[in-house]
Amino acid sequence: MEQIGIACVRDHSRAISSYAQACRLPRGLCAREHVRTKQKQEFVEMEAVSAAGASLRHRWHWHQINWRRVHRNVRRLQIRIVQAEQEGKRRKVRALQHVLIRSWSGRAMAVKRVTTNRGKRTPGVDHIIWDTPEKKAQAVADIQQRGGGTLPLRRVAIPKSNGGTRYLGIPTMRDRARQALHLLALEPVAETRADANSYGFRPGRSTADAIGPCDGVLSHKTSAPWV
Repeated sequence: MEQIGIACVRDHSRAISSYAQACRLPRGLCAREHVRTKQKQEFVEMEAVSAAGASLRHRWHWHQINWRRVHRNVRRLQIRIVQAEQEGKRRKVRALQHVLIRSWSGRAMAVKRVTTNRGKRTPGVDHIIWDTPEKKAQAVADIQQRGGGTLPLRRVAIPKSNGGTRYLGIPTMRDRARQALHLLALEPVAETRADANSYGFRPGRSTADAIGPCDGVLSHKTSAPWV
């Protein structure tokens, strides 16, 4: 009976091992060894690729970017920053700002702002402009790198109508993109803390928006005759 029981156990274990081998699902210690071996193989492959000088990032084209999704991702993070600021959660605000600055959507949107405004063909002291899709795509990855600092401004003399000269400082494209990237994270906090009746140099506001409040304040009989 004992021999029969041992034989049944052996047959059962063989059946389980053969079933696992057939399904390619390692069990127990074999699973851990399989995962470790796979991780080592992936690490060796990554080392070989990096040693060869190839990029581990997925290659994409500038014109293949879904800008609607990019704007939606940035807008969603900005809304969360405003909500955290209104609730007084300063640590959450800083964390969300860090996420926005490090996000791919934020960097892509910053590069787009720099390369679509009127100064897109004006280089800085390095004489570099991002005028091709390849340069724009590379700029999205470059502005995330730390170090290097900011470069000096390029001073340009602009003649005035009265015969004088006005000097204009022009930063490099990379510094402009970084400024635009940090503006995406700082603007929600600044707009939340700003005065509700302030309309100068505010996004989405103009002098036409100030006419309504002025009319509401000055149209009453008891209002001041002049301001």
